[in-house]
Amino acid sequence: MNHLAPVTFVTGGSGGLGKSTTARAIAHALGLRRMRTVLIDGNPGQQSQRAFLKIRTGGLEDAALDSLPNALVMPGQTHAAYALLPGPVDPRRGDLVTLYGSAITALQTSCDIIIVDADRVDPTLWATPTTFAGGVMRPMIDLGLARMIFIIGSTGSQVDDGLDALAAIHQPQRVLALAQCGQLAKPRPEAGWRQVTAPVAHFGGTCQWDKTSTRMLDQGRSGYPAGAEPDWLVHACLWAGGRKADFMKGRKR
Repeated sequence: MNHLAPVTFVTGGSGGLGKSTTARAIAHALGLRRMRTVLIDGNPGQQSQRAFLKIRTGGLEDAALDSLPNALVMPGQTHAAYALLPGPVDPRRGDLVTLYGSAITALQTSCDIIIVDADRVDPTLWATPTTFAGGVMRPMIDLGLARMIFIIGSTGSQVDDGLDALAAIHQPQRVLALAQCGQLAKPRPEAGWRQVTAPVAHFGGTCQWDKTSTRMLDQGRSGYPAGAEPDWLVHACLWAGGRKADFMKGRKR
């Protein structure tokens, strides 16, 4: 029987929470541990990964399913430890759900881990089968074929939007929630987050941007050096299928 790579969608209930940055950091950390990791750009309208990595090749619509590995932008071109499958250039295509679903299934036999940088989720999108959330993520999550890392904002409507989306997803055993906190903000106590998210997700910690992470972005780097990843990122990598021994070795505190 062929090995099937685990699939993890990185998403959230609001825009501007760092979903794409988090997806890159997870993929990079896993790749540094010699796991063949593919990052899929699952947000064709935004194309964040293509822009950050300065990729100018064609999108997913140009790849034949029987030769998808050949369509990947390999680590030598991403200057990171993962390969990238850019999303379709045209976000209005009527066959996006089919394209993504087929690509994920085809890639599962040729790599070790798949991380999907997905668009945001809300109850309406989750209930609509023609959207990425409802047509790609939901079937795989509901059938136990994928996991989710859900980034939730720490202020006002971002908290409410995130909790509403998590309630609609209603798969607490398959969802890891990460709280997002800005560089100058004070994180909420993690005990409070665990209590709030317990009915709808596991809680994996708070990803707070600091001078190190800001410098990483400014320099165009996808992630942290091996062993220097913050605790929340290690937790996310283990949730996505990383090997615990690989992340504990040489760990810097």
